[in-house]
Amino acid sequence: MKKKVLSLSLALILVLGLLLAGCKDEKANQPIVTEGQIIVLVPEAAAGWDAAVVKYAQEEAAAMTGGITAEVRTSASAKDQIAQIDSICASTTPPAGVIVYPYDKTLESSMSKLADSGIPFLQFERIFDTEAVNSDVVANIKGDITGVGKEVALRFINDGMEPGDKTFVLVADTSADSDARKKGFTAILLDNGWTEQQISENIVYSRSAENDRAAAQQIFTEWIAEKSVEELAQYHYVFANTDEMALGILQALAGDGVEQAKKDIFLTSTMAMGSSQGVSELYRALDGTHENAAYPNIIANIDVFSVTYDPAMIKTAMRTLVSYLGGEKIVRDHTLGVEIVDYVNASEYPGY
Repeated sequence: MKKKVLSLSLALILVLGLLLAGCKDEKANQPIVTEGQIIVLVPEAAAGWDAAVVKYAQEEAAAMTGGITAEVRTSASAKDQIAQIDSICASTTPPAGVIVYPYDKTLESSMSKLADSGIPFLQFERIFDTEAVNSDVVANIKGDITGVGKEVALRFINDGMEPGDKTFVLVADTSADSDARKKGFTAILLDNGWTEQQISENIVYSRSAENDRAAAQQIFTEWIAEKSVEELAQYHYVFANTDEMALGILQALAGDGVEQAKKDIFLTSTMAMGSSQGVSELYRALDGTHENAAYPNIIANIDVFSVTYDPAMIKTAMRTLVSYLGGEKIVRDHTLGVEIVDYVNASEYPGY
């Protein structure tokens, strides 16, 4: 009899262990929250994508109704954001939840601290994929930055790109985003007949423009000045990492800083230029409503397009946290898709 009881106990322990193992990646249910405040922590920015994130977060906070409200707090540095998280974790009246768009990679330990606090939290855009953080995170929401590179490569191939075609890549910055775009771009090339050697020899990368349009214009102008007309004729595609980089190139081509003969051969030999993000000024250039009269002629010669990477994703993040607090089941890892914007549909996208 003792043996039977012991065997039954062991069986129950094994079954319980299997059940727990199967639930390891699921967050335990928490009481439904109908009143309270969520705090949204985002980097401060005067312009660009991050500034648009702040704008959209503030719009969503203002539009929220019901018992859950939101406060958007910006940070001028990683140190500021670390202090914000420390303050939240130490509060005797913690918020109902927190959304963090981490300032940079130095926030990892702070995100672990937030995870240990027991406060429901969501990571936005910059995701720390560690056990210490992800074991307690409500959700991770980001755009498909690798998909941006894939879509650009697929469009180039649709425009006639063949293995070995020379391509100039104007690098926006040295962040993980640039690495992810590159990864997606080269993956599609490899899937379509390119070899590693062809990629190494024919995909030419600039130095970083540090996300600055004026710097992008200067880098492109210097690059084209260093090339002979014959060398420029070999380049057929340009991957301007972001819309600001693309606008820098357009400004260079519309201005007087590029030798006319080289400008002419570039416009003749280049088949397509792709970028990403969603800057409204580029959309105006695409749909023909931009105030610069030179842009339509440039775009008439080149398939200029952009891949969406919408800063309004922050609204999805805020709604996701509210839904979780309301007891709804949500997807923990949520990567938002991307779309091509060109002269055909640019007027349908508001941009930022």
